[in-house]
Amino acid sequence: MTQSKFKSWVNNEVDKKLDKEPFSSLPLKMRIGIFILLGSFIVGHGSTFFMLLLPGLNNQLSIGGLLSGSSIYIVCWFLGTVGLSLAGKDSIKYPIYFFAKLLKFLLPNYFQE
Repeated sequence: MTQSKFKSWVNNEVDKKLDKEPFSSLPLKMRIGIFILLGSFIVGHGSTFFMLLLPGLNNQLSIGGLLSGSSIYIVCWFLGTVGLSLAGKDSIKYPIYFFAKLLKFLLPNYFQE
């Protein structure tokens, strides 16, 4: 991709103004998928840490803490795939938009038209 095409791509992505749309305007299936993705990330990474930390505080690294922490992590991976499939292919436009917006924020002089 040449520089001019890259600049025009970033400027076109930022011109879409996807952050101005309210969250409630998204389809219900996509909103449910996003909530499942966020929930699986929070539970999968947060509770796994605490399941491993709590036995360690008592100086007893038990097999129960290791098994429950790893099983919660695995379940959250499956929940994440369900959330990703519900959010669908239309949700990819949001990370692309925010990436282009970040590039334009970090390098404003480069992306001026």
